[in-house]
Amino acid sequence: MTAHIRGSQTGEPIFQPTIYPAKHPLPAKNIESFADDVVVFTPSGGDLDALLARARIDLPGLAGAEAVRRVMSHNPDTLWAIARRGSFDAAAPSVDGFVAFLTLNAEGLRQLVAGTFDASAPDVALLTPQNKKPAAIYLWAMWAKDGLVAGIPLAFEKMFTPLYRDADVYARAATHEGRKLLETMGFEAGAALDAVRAAHLHILKRGGSGKVSLPTYDRYQGAGAPGELAVTMVHSIEDLMRVI
Repeated sequence: MTAHIRGSQTGEPIFQPTIYPAKHPLPAKNIESFADDVVVFTPSGGDLDALLARARIDLPGLAGAEAVRRVMSHNPDTLWAIARRGSFDAAAPSVDGFVAFLTLNAEGLRQLVAGTFDASAPDVALLTPQNKKPAAIYLWAMWAKDGLVAGIPLAFEKMFTPLYRDADVYARAATHEGRKLLETMGFEAGAALDAVRAAHLHILKRGGSGKVSLPTYDRYQGAGAPGELAVTMVHSIEDLMRVI
């Protein structure tokens, strides 16, 4: 499978207004079994160059290797390579896909919605480093072939850590297939910021929804069916007192 998600050029959406149901919303609830055959990791410099060269065949608008390395040096959480677990060797990994993110600060988000953000050569002044909470996250690129689609939600798990989980995720679909994939993962078409509308963007609402994104093992959200067993963590002193 190839998901064409690229660029940030301005322009109207190229799609018909069909809405695809969110069959596999993020974060994935069955990640333990769904991603059993894949691993995600940070690629080395040489592996990164080879990976981007292969991906550029399907994604001709992909950012250059130098720009990707510069962004990864600013925030190593930017790109996650995907490989098959059965043949994975950390010394010589065989990489067959990746998911890349940009962690935007407030100005970066403003430019993204306004359509002036240059995703082909991102300015790191518009991006947060690894230790800072971003204002938003941009799905920079996504490429997974030959049955490695399970690696996509596994890579998204990296964006559900406490530092990142409140930031809404934005994306721009460059093909019908890319748009379908986004919407099946829970992205909604159209975004807005301070009365500026961006019809060319999709958004996965997290921080602005008032809902807390929970880890995959934390399945109880206060609305279970009678007799249903679930696992949760102690999130507050009130939770702890209930346990006591």
